[in-house]
Amino acid sequence: MQLSNDVLNLSAYLVNSLLHLLKSQNIPIKLVSLPSHLHTSNNSTSNQSPIIPVLTPHPRPLSAYLFSLGMNVRPITWPTVPKGKGRIRVCLHAGNTREEVDRLVLAIVQWAEEYTPPNMSTVFPHGLQSKL
Repeated sequence: MQLSNDVLNLSAYLVNSLLHLLKSQNIPIKLVSLPSHLHTSNNSTSNQSPIIPVLTPHPRPLSAYLFSLGMNVRPITWPTVPKGKGRIRVCLHAGNTREEVDRLVLAIVQWAEEYTPPNMSTVFPHGLQSKL
């Protein structure tokens, strides 16, 4: 029972840490976010699971980035989820530490800061994108 509680506490820690850092770094919710049911104002483990979806329209690049840092986080894409509803699946286990969770959270935010798609006006100068 203690291991189960430890994993759920770690899950709550991951969710709260990621929500806080995404907000403080002004990461667009369309780039990286958590499902709305995980946006709670308390640290309760009642709605926590050791499997945490991190929503992103770019799950494969995020997963590859994390893998390059030694973290095995799987992309979940169509047809498993509807098109445009991609995510990565974080699966915590009893052997994970807060330091590992901190490293994961920082890496997700770092990826979001580096991956932000370029401004379309620089890709299509002179209003060309409006003709496409």
